[in-house]
This record gives sequence, structure tokens and C-alpha cells, in this order.
Amino acid sequence: MRKLLVSILGIVMIFSVSSIYAAGTKGGIRGTVTDSSSGATISGATITLVEASTSDTTDSSGFYMLTLIDAGDYTLKVEASGYTTSEQTVTIVAKSRILVDVALTSASSGDTTSPAPGDSGAISTGNVTETSVELSWAVASDDTSAFLDYKVVYLASDDIDTVTDAEENGTTVTDWSTDLTNATASGLSVSTTYYFNVLVRDDAGNFAAYTSTSATTLTSAVSLTYPIVDTNQDTSYDDSGNVLTNLSSGDAFYGQDNNYTTNTPSYADNGDGTVTDLNSGLMWQQDPVSKQT
Repeated sequence: MRKLLVSILGIVMIFSVSSIYAAGTKGGIRGTVTDSSSGATISGATITLVEASTSDTTDSSGFYMLTLIDAGDYTLKVEASGYTTSEQTVTIVAKSRILVDVALTSASSGDTTSPAPGDSGAISTGNVTETSVELSWAVASDDTSAFLDYKVVYLASDDIDTVTDAEENGTTVTDWSTDLTNATASGLSVSTTYYFNVLVRDDAGNFAAYTSTSATTLTSAVSLTYPIVDTNQDTSYDDSGNVLTNLSSGDAFYGQDNNYTTNTPSYADNGDGTVTDLNSGLMWQQDPVSKQT
């Protein structure tokens, strides 16, 4: 028993020493992100150690911290909306948490050029239903910003051509999102023409509008208040009585009864001379009178 306890203790000590050794190879980094002009702290900035694929976001006081990083050299990347992205090389030291403060430069200090909408500002519509329209567009380009934000709006009248009109009059489909190239406008009214536009914004706060486009939602199919029972017809014919196979929508003779499947016929014998259709609830008398000729 004593030998067993000694063996277990030895194993525990080996793992403990290994853990201490592993922890001894790791370090961390901390600091504060500020505006280079005003000195104000920047909250919501993203700090990334690129090679370690780990990141943090600054809190309300601009503070960030990354821990348990293997010792070595890394690229420290700092991004914040409205600021030029910063990159620098830092060295993580084992058993230490180095201090690296970062001051970001406002992107608006020298950039006054608006982004250029992709594909000359064209917006494509597709998969139009009674209540929704899918939209897509080409990514915009910019002379300084690596990342662009997009906003999608719609209106039931053609009054969202410019950035100002779109912001003031449009209903938001998707609010400002980075590198967006498609969106779906839903909750629309049946058989109604809508106008759509996409706005793009760079890091410096410069805006541009795509070219607005329109689409009309489909007319709603009539909603039946009673179930249709299938006939179990499974064959299509041409006008000469020849059997047709593998018909698709748009083909000649498509649209015959066997091209549509509804409720499978189902009936119940009530045992009293009547039969009930289990789909519609209708009831028939089995044999009301003698056959007549």
C-alpha cells in the first residue's frame, strides 16, 4: 500500500513540475489604446496578436490584456472604427506581462475621398416572393480603408437615391456591417413595388450611395379554406394519348393532375352505411338507392 501511495505521489509531482515548466514559457501583454491627438481613451478597439490568433477588445477605459501567450515575437494589430489601423512587432517575455500602450491616428485627418461603389453601383435583386426580396452587390473600393461598412435600406417610393435621402427616408434592412455584399429585405407587403439602396462608409466617415433599384413583390396565391384531396393520378399524356415522363415546369403538357401532389386520399367506414373523407371531413352514404338503367 505504501509503495502504491509513493508511486501516485511521484506521478502527481511529475505532472506538477511539467505544468510549472509549461507556465514558465508563457507571458502576456497589456496596455491602453488612446487617440493620438486628444489623448482620450478608445473603447471597443480590437487588439490582435496575429501569429497567436488571439485577440481582446478594449474596455470603457481603453484597457486591454492578453495572457498565456508563448514567449516570442508577434505582430500586434490594433483596429478601431474611425482610426487608421496600427501594426507593430512586440516580444512576449516568459513569466512577464509587458506593457504596450498604443496611440491611434484618426483616419479622418487626411482622408476626404468617398468609397467607390462596386460594379458602378449596381444592385441585383433575386428570389422575389410575396413578402421578401434578396439583394446583392459588388464590394466597394477605397483609397485608404482596408475595411468598409455597408447599410441597406428600402422605401415604397423612389426617394432614397442619395446618402442623405436614404438615411432620412429609408427603412433599414441591415444596419452598418463590415464587408457586407448581400441582404434580404423581409416583412414586405404583397404585390407592392419597393426601392432599395446600399450605402457604404469608410474608416474616415466618408459615405457613398449605390444606384437604387426596385422590385415588386409577388401577388399572394389564394388561400384555400378547405383541403384538396389527391386523385392518385401518376401519368401524363400528350394530345395523342402518348405517355409522357420527366416533365418539368415550362415543358409542353406540364400541369396535368399527376404533376401536383396534395393530400393522400383517406376514408373511414363508419359502419352505419356512411363513409367519411378523413381529409375534408365530408360524409357520403354508401349505397343510397338501387342502381337504375
